Amino acid sequence: CVIRTRCCLCPRELVKEEVWGCKLCNPNWLSCKDCQNELRLSEYQELRQTVVQKFSVALAKEEEREVEEKGNAAGDDMRDPKVLAQEIDQALHDAFEDVKDYQRTKDSYMAQSRAILYNLKDVKNKTFRWKLLVGFWKPADTPKLNAEDMASDEKNAEREKQRNYAMLEIQSDWAIKN
Repeated sequence: CVIRTRCCLCPRELVKEEVWGCKLCNPNWLSCKDCQNELRLSEYQELRQTVVQKFSVALAKEEEREVEEKGNAAGDDMRDPKVLAQEIDQALHDAFEDVKDYQRTKDSYMAQSRAILYNLKDVKNKTFRWKLLVGFWKPADTPKLNAEDMASDEKNAEREKQRNYAMLEIQSDWAIKN
């Protein structure tokens, strides 16, 4: 028995294999895969707009602080936060775009976006924001940045110290030296 019905969002006729529950309407109503993909795309676009807005706010706050501290001449070398935020978003989207797997694209995009946003908002990590604003890190580099690249110099020095200490502990005569 083949179930035939119409999509609740378009006039397309549906067959049993193509039937999905519609998120916009009643879950008992049905929509086709094309309509579902359009809904996902619009949801993803809204998500990207939110991320761009948060990036630009985080970058703009730092730019205001830098200009106040160093005068107007310091602001000339820095990039526009809104444009930079859009370029970072586009680079993230291009790097993680997987046409076949929407969920993996969204998850990868959001994970790296959260990491970047966390480091931009970190009060102790002024160097990462500065490096983005002056162009040391290009927007195309941001999808490949790991936590150590985004961390402050102090945090990286602390991690290096812990690694060296751990290497000393591994040595068999550590207990005798200490």
